Amino acid sequence: MKLSSKTSSSSIKAATICHAAHNKMKGCEIVPEGEVEKLRSRVKVVEAEKRVIEGERSELSSKVTRLEAQLALESQDLKDARELLKKVEKEKLELDEKCRRLYAEYRLKVEDQKKLEGEFQAA
Repeated sequence: MKLSSKTSSSSIKAATICHAAHNKMKGCEIVPEGEVEKLRSRVKVVEAEKRVIEGERSELSSKVTRLEAQLALESQDLKDARELLKKVEKEKLELDEKCRRLYAEYRLKVEDQKKLEGEFQAA
């Protein structure tokens, strides 16, 4: 039986592909059919867990972004409050000094009044 050149080149090509596939399969472990289904089920579970984790990561990332924005606002509020406190403390010191000065003036006027009353009664 004589093979045509087309048939023999197709056969050679098929043999080459089979040989390459055989070389790739060397060292591969054959998994029983039941194990394949278990592995597929486990892969589905792991993929579902991965989706949950990615959702949680996204949610946490959003929460971190919100908290960072809130921290920036609160930091500015704290800075403003500290500046206001400094201003109020300065005003308090000024008012304390004014109060001491007015009290000293009051004491002098009371003494002057007592002197005048003494002079009035003596006269």
